[in-house]
Amino acid sequence: MNDLSLNPLRGERGTSLPPVATPHIDSIGEQGLIFTRAYAAHATCAPSRVGLLTGREPQRFGLEFNPGSDAFASVLGKRSYSGIPGLFFEDRLGRSSQEAAGLPTSEVTLGELARAHGYRTGQFGKWHLGVEERYLPGNQGFDRWTAFLAGFPFYLPKDDPRAVNAPLPIDAEFWMFPNAPPLRNGVPVEADRLRTDLYADEAIEFIRSEDDDRPFFAYLAFLAPHNPLQALKSDYDAIVGVEDHETRVYYAMIRALDRAIGRVLDALRESGQMENTVIVFTSDNGGADYTEIWTHNQPLRGFKASFWEGGIRVPLFIRWDGAIAARGQMIETPVSLLDLFPTFDRLMGPASVTTAGPLDGRALLTEEGGLLPRFGHEELFWRAGEAVAYLGPQWKLIATPRPEPGRVWLYSVGEGPAEDHNLAKARPDIVESLLDRVRDHFDPMPPPRNVPAFEMPVRAEPPVPGDFERLDELDYMYWPG
Repeated sequence: MNDLSLNPLRGERGTSLPPVATPHIDSIGEQGLIFTRAYAAHATCAPSRVGLLTGREPQRFGLEFNPGSDAFASVLGKRSYSGIPGLFFEDRLGRSSQEAAGLPTSEVTLGELARAHGYRTGQFGKWHLGVEERYLPGNQGFDRWTAFLAGFPFYLPKDDPRAVNAPLPIDAEFWMFPNAPPLRNGVPVEADRLRTDLYADEAIEFIRSEDDDRPFFAYLAFLAPHNPLQALKSDYDAIVGVEDHETRVYYAMIRALDRAIGRVLDALRESGQMENTVIVFTSDNGGADYTEIWTHNQPLRGFKASFWEGGIRVPLFIRWDGAIAARGQMIETPVSLLDLFPTFDRLMGPASVTTAGPLDGRALLTEEGGLLPRFGHEELFWRAGEAVAYLGPQWKLIATPRPEPGRVWLYSVGEGPAEDHNLAKARPDIVESLLDRVRDHFDPMPPPRNVPAFEMPVRAEPPVPGDFERLDELDYMYWPG
């Protein structure tokens, strides 16, 4: 999923029951495994998806920022966000481009892995891993694909009578332009329905295909609930008890998402493939603060484009009806979306696949559907330019050079995920030791291939009136791109 945090899905993880039921999404966890400490490979879309598809940290091949443009940077870098100014770096102009931000074809994707194992492969939904011909899904292991190549499209035409819109300040310019069509194997598709439904329809047709008797692998990357906030009026009207317009549209989008996933699950049952299909539900990162829906990551701190838990901790449910016996089991061991590539590699059976370098993920499941004796991670690392984060058994560290002169946060893992007790000043010895560990990890890796010319401030907490007058006391960090 896209910018979907934990809170909208399962009420017991948030502060209250969400205003929309998600029975189909919930069933994936209830009939399978729920990983309560699952972490994205990154805190923003493109690098996170790269990690998921390759099992390798995106820094290993220099893709640690979303693709962008100088024009985009010149607008967003000069804005204020909840009272905190953005940053624009003129000396970085020309260093960020769509061309430099594609998934290198030297990397082996899940599509290429599945194809090598004898599967027919499909990709449906958001791609965001390059717009040049060499980067398209068809050249990255997917036989059939229907994709939106960039970051965020409309879900319906802006003036569609079925739509309810909630334009946000961050995407004001976006609403001035016509919608770009998705591509089906490179050919524009006339989308006459909600994009969420379109991609579900494409995946269902692929699942039901009788032209090929090979097993299938489908990467279904829904756009929702990423902005622009846009929903069907019928879904909007079904959300009750929510007064804020933007929040109501957001949950209407999740209602449509759950319904679409339910139709995909129905297609698996009706085609007799539910028992032998491994279903994974997850998200690329947490919810974004620029939606100004401040509750959707609670009780976690932070948002998308930050290394607090709200930015990188994501839902992860794995269902396999024919093998997983412990239905609804909650797994508290830290795992990463990097683990999906080696997990599928193991489950698909022996094949001759040579990756471009070492995998950073570790397989989660045995061929019989049980958890491997040694799964999960003792340590996890993240980097976005000069901002870094580390998670280990005892400590979590976040360090960033901006706001100047830099900020460091040190949290005790044993105190839980709230991240409300910064121990950096009390334990400078631990801070220095972990910074050394982070440097040792990332020093062998190349510099980023693209460097955005703007940075956005991302808060750890929702704003309160007047807090921008005491920025030196606020927990926030700047995020490139």
